[in-house]
Amino acid sequence: MISKLIDKFDEIAAKGGKGVNKGTLDKLKKEFENELEDLQSEVKKLSKDQQDLQKDLDDTKDEIDMLKDMLPKVKLSGDVTARYQMKTTNLGDIPSYSAATPMVRLRLGAWGENKYGFTFGTRFTTSLPNDVTNQFTQLGNLNSKFGVNLDMLYVGIRPWDEGLDLTVGRYANPFMRATELVWDEDLSFDGTYLKLRFGDPDNNISVLGAYSLFSLGQLDPAVPQSGKHSFTDDANGAAGMFSAGISGSFGGEDSVMVKVGLNYNQFTNPNNLVGKTVSFNPRTNLLTADKKHYVSRFQLVNPSVMVSLFPGAYLPVNIYGDLSYNLGAGNNAAATGTADSAAVTQAKSQNLGFAAGVSLGKLAEAGNFMIGYTYKMVGTDSVFSAFNEDQLGGTNVLAHELKAGVQIGPKTSLYASGQLAGKLAGKTSTDKDLYTVRFSLGHKF
Repeated sequence: MISKLIDKFDEIAAKGGKGVNKGTLDKLKKEFENELEDLQSEVKKLSKDQQDLQKDLDDTKDEIDMLKDMLPKVKLSGDVTARYQMKTTNLGDIPSYSAATPMVRLRLGAWGENKYGFTFGTRFTTSLPNDVTNQFTQLGNLNSKFGVNLDMLYVGIRPWDEGLDLTVGRYANPFMRATELVWDEDLSFDGTYLKLRFGDPDNNISVLGAYSLFSLGQLDPAVPQSGKHSFTDDANGAAGMFSAGISGSFGGEDSVMVKVGLNYNQFTNPNNLVGKTVSFNPRTNLLTADKKHYVSRFQLVNPSVMVSLFPGAYLPVNIYGDLSYNLGAGNNAAATGTADSAAVTQAKSQNLGFAAGVSLGKLAEAGNFMIGYTYKMVGTDSVFSAFNEDQLGGTNVLAHELKAGVQIGPKTSLYASGQLAGKLAGKTSTDKDLYTVRFSLGHKF
């Protein structure tokens, strides 16, 4: 109070005010000089303490913000699909229809990324026990058990403004492709890949390199098995695949979008998989006379293209195609005996496969519809049979597929497809074409 009074007296005196005794004021200042100095010192100390406290609060806030940036933003998603499938060699003969069994698939996953480029993903899915190319589980048998498979589990980093992806774990196919000619959508391999990207999302070029491991073991009837990677074999049965590719995306939503890719896949130790999968597709790659080795190596050159006319419109037109050419067809060192010469010749003449088609429309919003046609020609040793599209049933196949879909809700779609497939080479009068009809109802959440 004395300090404020002195300040007020000083202010009045400075303005020439009257009634202020200068001597009394000086005497008052001198009398409380020590107390005033102590007060000023205390005010300065309190001011410094306040500044230090504010700095601590700012540092704490920065640390909290940094922790928030380090924690990834997690997105949960999944889908459930019910499917009804029928197969027959005679559409007009209803009793000949087989495998008319309802099937279901449930997938649940979580994906995350933080500000510093750390990414992760995980997904669980149902699976048909010991089938490497089908995640759907058949209904109708009360004694059967649902298989559950860890479909994805990976971590990655993106240190260069999203221009670089380094991913390790079990991941989906990162390469540009238009169909399931080489790699079935139900498959995800274990390994690592490095991806470099240049440009924006609509106009960019990507360069990829990957190495995947897979070990598919022999079924032990005494041990219950489920999941596409179940095996009772040891690690010596492992095989792998080195892949490299380059792809580009050009155009925009309002005009034409073009996506192109060129991939190379080379299998290592593919003979370790002979006889070790529980359910290869019915038509398989050529084996040597002793049934222990593949006639071909698998060195696949795989170009892909997809052209979308006005992709942002209500009825876009998509033209797409994949090709696979096996440079190693008939070149397995184990296939040298005279008993294998015919198989070697066949492999070299059946080393080309492609799938191409066209579709109209898209399934993006309620009321959307889509129709399409795909032509499939897969040479016997043009791809690795266990890993291509499950509906094809393997290799050495020529097929036509019609498909249609409608979006009946914001996240619910109804889909139907019909395929006519037959042998591509070596077809005899006893070989009949196979019709496969599928109806699917799916919902995303």
